[in-house]
Amino acid sequence: MTLPALLLAALLQSGAGLMPDPDQPSPFPASDSEADISAKVAELRAFFGSSEQDTRDTVATAQQRALIERLEARHAARLAGIWVDNDPGWHVVVRLTGDEPVADEVHGGADGPQYVHFRTGAG
Repeated sequence: MTLPALLLAALLQSGAGLMPDPDQPSPFPASDSEADISAKVAELRAFFGSSEQDTRDTVATAQQRALIERLEARHAARLAGIWVDNDPGWHVVVRLTGDEPVADEVHGGADGPQYVHFRTGAG
């Protein structure tokens, strides 16, 4: 891991609230729009001097973390489990109790779409 990548990893923790540092920019874009993602990538690259791909990976990881938090809150009453499968691509799998189906979702991401797959029938 290069020094800029290490700094970006620390930045991600800062954005997650583990090591708040008001002198570092947050890794979270204002929205999932490509314009906001591009602006955030440019801001982080300028601050850290990191590569485009390292920065996009960091922003995508931050986006995925925020997405998981939203999914946990939205489906709290039925949530049986949630996990990440990012090989290949960006995927969150949500396991729900009950048989009522929930349509899969696609969200914008800094390193490609973030897919949410719902699986019902958990006991």
